[in-house]
Amino acid sequence: MKGVTEELVIYRGLREKCVEQKKLSLQEFLHPLMLKVVSLICNKNIKILNAEKLPKKDEVCIYAFNHTNGHDFPTAACTVKNHFYILADYTMQKDLLVNIVNRLNGVIYVDRKNKESRAIAKDKLLNKLSDGKNVFIFPEGTWNLTPNKMMLPLNWGIIEIARLSGVPIIPAAIEYKDNKAYVNVGDRFYVQENDDKKIKIDELTDVMATLRWELISSFGITARNSLPKDAYDQFVNAALATYKKLDYEYEQSVILKKDVTSDDVYECMNNVEVTKNNAFLLSKKIHN
Repeated sequence: MKGVTEELVIYRGLREKCVEQKKLSLQEFLHPLMLKVVSLICNKNIKILNAEKLPKKDEVCIYAFNHTNGHDFPTAACTVKNHFYILADYTMQKDLLVNIVNRLNGVIYVDRKNKESRAIAKDKLLNKLSDGKNVFIFPEGTWNLTPNKMMLPLNWGIIEIARLSGVPIIPAAIEYKDNKAYVNVGDRFYVQENDDKKIKIDELTDVMATLRWELISSFGITARNSLPKDAYDQFVNAALATYKKLDYEYEQSVILKKDVTSDDVYECMNNVEVTKNNAFLLSKKIHN
């Protein structure tokens, strides 16, 4: 098992060597044509906020968008415009048309429930970055159809890939309203060699959640009692209608469940003023 420092040397060394000898892949060659086709379908219905924060053509980066429905990939492609290799679940290969599009674009398939497959996918993503190619990840790992969470727990892999490759993450959020897609692009997010993984994943979660909240809040405030009782069901059904072959139960099963620590449980106690009436909360018998 290679250590972090050794991996850093390997991947960053490879990237430096490839800068001068970057070769155009078949996917990159086809990209302008594919982008034109996708743009004809959705480009006129996309409004991009902070477009100046998007990387230039010769910059290598990791794109990270939130994920709520089947329109996200073409919306992201029209937003970014630069070519990227997308990380997708291996089950997408069962859909012939989607598999063809993915392979023409450039894809790395992964079995989200298999540790070995995730490790192989990480190496493939790092190799692409080492070759001077861009990669695209939905770090939530699945569709976020929850009623009130801005972001699902993000997978650790994106932080590890950014740390080893030395390239920035470009975070962005997509939100839909009145048949239009709104994309909010954030600042470059860097991960340094000695950064704590948990701190950085929490920071990236906050960044992406804020980007999404900025979009939602810009649409105006709607009183809860003005919404129909089945508003949430309508939201879920509308999302599922964008890709009817989605296995919803399977997608629910791959939502990352992070371990809850004692610090998380008792975090609220940091704001409690201890008095005679609540001192019993600090009892070791209760905590143990």
